Amino acid sequence: MKKLGFTFSLLLCSVFASAQAADTLTFVQYNLLKYADASCIPLTTKNNRLKLIFNHLKPDILTVNEMAPNTTAVNSLLNNALVFNPNMKATTFSNTTNSDVVNMLYYNSAKLGYISHSVIKGNIRDIDVYRLFHKAGTQPGDTLDFYCISAHFKASQGNANALERAEAAADINTWLAQRPQILRYMVSGDFNIYSSTEPAFQTLLERFVDPIDQTEGWQGIQYAAVHTQSPADGTDPCAVEGGMDDRFDFIMLSPSVFSAAEAISYAPESYQVVGNNGASYNNALNCVNNYTVPYGVCTTLRNASDHLPVTLKLLVGGNTPVHAPDRAQLQFRFLGNPVLGDFATLYSLENEAGLYQWQLCNTAGQICEQGKQQLAPNQRLEIPLHKLSAGIYFLTLQSFDGRIVSFKLVKG
Repeated sequence: MKKLGFTFSLLLCSVFASAQAADTLTFVQYNLLKYADASCIPLTTKNNRLKLIFNHLKPDILTVNEMAPNTTAVNSLLNNALVFNPNMKATTFSNTTNSDVVNMLYYNSAKLGYISHSVIKGNIRDIDVYRLFHKAGTQPGDTLDFYCISAHFKASQGNANALERAEAAADINTWLAQRPQILRYMVSGDFNIYSSTEPAFQTLLERFVDPIDQTEGWQGIQYAAVHTQSPADGTDPCAVEGGMDDRFDFIMLSPSVFSAAEAISYAPESYQVVGNNGASYNNALNCVNNYTVPYGVCTTLRNASDHLPVTLKLLVGGNTPVHAPDRAQLQFRFLGNPVLGDFATLYSLENEAGLYQWQLCNTAGQICEQGKQQLAPNQRLEIPLHKLSAGIYFLTLQSFDGRIVSFKLVKG
């Protein structure tokens, strides 16, 4: 077996410490509340309110629920509310269930390309799967694509409705299970889930990660900061009132995207319920001393919909995995990143035994820790982190045959 030293270490630290995200995408999910429904507020008023919100959020990817099922409505939102960026484009919608509302996805065409739209026929409404790709990150023969699943589950309490939601969640999981090659995916929507113990949410956790890890409860004032419904102040006759006391709206990520095991990854701590500062429990959205958004945006959130938008950031390119030029890439994956314990755990997708050397660098390019470990087949690699403070590091692995891979590691 060839013996390797860390002759590559200073070079790799300097290279990977300088590797920053080549781009950042803003993802927004928003239930628009019966958009273009004549029984609600006038569409001109609706668009003006939404325009103010979107001018603030500036989404690169926007998934919406409760869009009227016609192209006139789809284009109205695009041309009158998404005017902050002339590169915003609409995809297509489906309505095989003949619902009175549908899902839609809009995207920033300067950064993203649109590949396809698939449909998972739901029990109440269609579940839409949009395949996009990042233009700058796509190389010949290597499309940096990802999948956005948009869903709107059955509303209302009761066992029958909860079972309908669970069935829809299972339909999503089944679609993904039939396509194991897909690793970069996310799901967003108004799930109408009342508790983290509901079967629908537990089913989604089999395939998705909740970025804020709020998996043990949502009811009560102690969870006020995660509630998304209802901010409404009574100015829209279609709005459900009753105050902020439910977490209905979500963006959830594949484990690979959440753990930075892919070239598109979650930006830590970027998930937000827009406008919610935790001070509105059982009331309309409180805009007094609410500094999470500008005051005008906050008051508009109260009367634009009966849901709050949720948002997060995605890091693209210059991220993980990264490999040195002219070398085959080493196939390792994280088990949890950010790392909250004393060890970072990785496993080889190739289950290959041998000597592996590793090195941790900080963002300044300084070597913090390094070592080596002889792995048996299927053995996991444990990297000690107990001497390191919380922050961002770059972990580089080199195998006995000279292959290299580097990950961005976040220690919580």
